[in-house]
Formats: sequence, C-alpha cells, structure tokens
Amino acid sequence: MDMTVDFTQSLGLEELSERIGGVFGGSDLSFFDLILNALKGENGLSLKWIFHSVRQAVGAEAADYKMIFASILIIGIFSAVFAQFGQLFESRQVADISYDIAFLLMVMVLLKIMQKGMDIAQESLLTIADFSKLLVPTYCLSVGLAAGSTTAIAFYELALIVIYLIENLLLVAALPMIYVYTLLSVMSGISSDGRLDGIIAFIKKGIGFVLKCCVTAISGIGLLQGMITPVIDSVSTGALQKLVSVIPGIGGFVNTASDVVYGSAVLVKNAVGVAGILLLLLLCAMPLLKLLLLALSLKAAAAVSGVVADARMSRCVEQVSEGSVLLLRTLTCAMALFIVTVAVIAVTTNRGF
Repeated sequence: MDMTVDFTQSLGLEELSERIGGVFGGSDLSFFDLILNALKGENGLSLKWIFHSVRQAVGAEAADYKMIFASILIIGIFSAVFAQFGQLFESRQVADISYDIAFLLMVMVLLKIMQKGMDIAQESLLTIADFSKLLVPTYCLSVGLAAGSTTAIAFYELALIVIYLIENLLLVAALPMIYVYTLLSVMSGISSDGRLDGIIAFIKKGIGFVLKCCVTAISGIGLLQGMITPVIDSVSTGALQKLVSVIPGIGGFVNTASDVVYGSAVLVKNAVGVAGILLLLLLCAMPLLKLLLLALSLKAAAAVSGVVADARMSRCVEQVSEGSVLLLRTLTCAMALFIVTVAVIAVTTNRGF
C-alpha cells in the first residue's frame, strides 16, 4: 500500500483533486478520496446517499415539469374549444384567429422549453470537456508508469480526439442542428401540407448517425491501439527484465521487485480511471435527470394533447419532444465517449495483472 501512496503523490493527485473541486465547486465529493477508496477496494459511495440525492433532485425539479405539462395541455384544450366554438358561426375568421393565437402561444412555450434544454446540454458538454482536460494528462501519466511511454502517448492522442469531438462536433454541430430540427418541427406544425417532413426526418437520422459513429469510432480506435502499443512496451520492458533476471544473486530479487512496482502502478492507474468515471457520472447525473424529465414531460403532453387538442398542434408537440430526446442522447454520447476511452485504456494496459 505504501508503494501505491508513493505513486499517488508522484502523480500530484491531491493537486488535481483541488483543481477539479475548483471547477465543480457545487460538489462535495473529493476526487482524491475516491481514488483512495478505489485503492482499498471500496466505491466510496453509499446507495442510501445516491437514492436520497436522486429523490431530492426529482422533488426539486418536479414542479417545473408539471408546469410544462399543464401549460401545453391547457393551450391544447383552449385551441380545441376555439375550433369547436367557431363552428357555431357562419364565418370561421374568429375561430381561425383564435386558433392561430393559441398556436403561437404554444410555439413560444415549446421554444422556451427547448432553449432551457439546450442550455442544460451545452453547460454539461462544456463541463465534460473541462473535466477531461484536467484528468487526461494525469491519467495518461499513470498509464505511462504502468504500461510505458509509447502506450501513454498513443492513448493521450485518443483522449485528445475525444475532447475534440465533444468541443467541436457535439457542441458546435450537433446542438445547433437539434435547435434547427426544433424550429423546423414548429414550422411544420404551422403548415399542414407536410413539406418539411422529409428535411426533419433527414436531420433527425443524421444526428443519430453522427452520435453512433462517434462512439463506434472511438471504441474501434481504442481497441486497435490496445492491440499494438501495449505489446510494444511489454516487449521492451520484458526483455530488460529477462536480461536482469539472469544475473546471479540479484536476478530473482529484481524480478520480484519489478512485479511489485508494475502491479502498484497498474492499481493506481485503474483507481484513477474508476474515480474519474464515478465523478463524471455523479456530475452529469443532474443534467441527465433534467433532460430525462423534460423529454418525459413533452412526451406525456404530446400523448394527452393528441386526445384533446388539434392534430397539428399535438403533432408539433410530439416532434419537439423528439428534439429533447436528441439532447438527452447527445449528452449520453459525450459521457460514453469518455467512459469508453477510460475503459479501453484500463483493460488493455493491465500487463496481465
């Protein structure tokens, strides 16, 4: 255990924990404490504490999403009442104007809701990118101690690709396209001829395809690098160990000592990776929960408004709810990129321990 403590001190994990705490000031968790708990074989998290935190979060956000559901439902009912009331008169101008007003009010509510979801997703993606920038250098340094410099450099490049994808593809491209998808969905609800349905479907499939390609590409690159670079370092260090082991008197001692050192380095590396994944999951739990509740509220409102509201209005709400699902998938994709990268590095650099 003393060897692992020496490794944690040489990596500067206490300083890293303070920097992470400065970025995520609202969290009471300590990154260094999570690492120490992982080294002891503990997760450092209580299921009771997790359940209590989730229940508090749901209770705090439930009122806002109940208001979203009620607002959409009330507007839908009013639009249906105006439409039926207008049939009592010979001229439908009053009914049409009333419906247009109700629809514009619905559009304002939906765009405001989606803007809230966009802000949550954007802030969370920036948080993941900042967290990755802090953790990746130290984690790759621990990989270098456990597996070798060639492996550390190769996986450092992979981690930089992940950060680039989050900052430039998801933030700059995916989120604006989701907002465009939402605007086109609203415009499609205004006109009943369905001219924009093809573009809307194309954008939705395109965003889903990009998200799947990101995870698949990172997984594939990581596995390919894991087949080659760790073997290169293992061959070089293994040859040196074999050479030293033939020295009479000290060969066996050096071989045993090197196994202890490499085993401690692998343990610290995996502990840093596990602590990073746990902290990221906890930091993104609240944004994921908010986006999930937002999507469920819009889905429920679309289902109920389909019974009591006009078909065009309920269809508009349904398509906007798909936009909230795309936001949830985008944030999940960003988390998956980080988790898959850390998992691939951890599995392929264990040196047989």
